[in-house]
Amino acid sequence: MRLNGAFSWQLKKLAQAARLTEQGTPMPTALQQVGFAPFNSASAQQQLRRIGRVRARRLYDWLLEMDMGLKGGSPLPPRVQFERLLVRLAK
Repeated sequence: MRLNGAFSWQLKKLAQAARLTEQGTPMPTALQQVGFAPFNSASAQQQLRRIGRVRARRLYDWLLEMDMGLKGGSPLPPRVQFERLLVRLAK
């Protein structure tokens, strides 16, 4: 569950920034609004570009699916659920 929390914290902020950019907010401003420090902005921008717009839109859904699965909503072992999220992010 700790790993889920760390993963989710970062990815939720990236997903929120991606949604703001789709609404017309410049990426640096969006990243600042969701809580990224200015010295982490360049790294976060690279992460968002690697994830891509389509996958960034689905981040919330994937994180919710994994969270629910880890809390008993899936017959898959926790390791498989994390691996599935990583594969989705890596595509």
